[in-house]
Amino acid sequence: MQHHEGLLQHVERIVESVLEHIRSEASPAFLEVLQSVPIRVSWDSAEHNKYGEFFGVPLNLGDGRDSAPSAIIIYARPLLEEGHKDEGRLFAIVKKTVMHEIGHFLGLDHAELTERGWN
Repeated sequence: MQHHEGLLQHVERIVESVLEHIRSEASPAFLEVLQSVPIRVSWDSAEHNKYGEFFGVPLNLGDGRDSAPSAIIIYARPLLEEGHKDEGRLFAIVKKTVMHEIGHFLGLDHAELTERGWN
């Protein structure tokens, strides 16, 4: 498990770097939205092939008072398998995954995510 912890922390640092980049370019309104959903890194999903996942009710489908809190989980193992030979590629995959899941939080479907290059 210790080996996984180091790799998990590496992906956590990449996710934080991506979020810092997003925050530096975001409007105050988008920053407020971004702060309303926790983004965590986990080692793997039950399906073993997902890069990330959004849980909860998208912003466009309710006020959130009657639902469980939303969360975004980024899965380190599949991302590392895809980008392990090229740190730049790994960063790009993590960035696209984070944006994809934020898009789901905003209520975007896969067609809309594709239009934005987040799919």
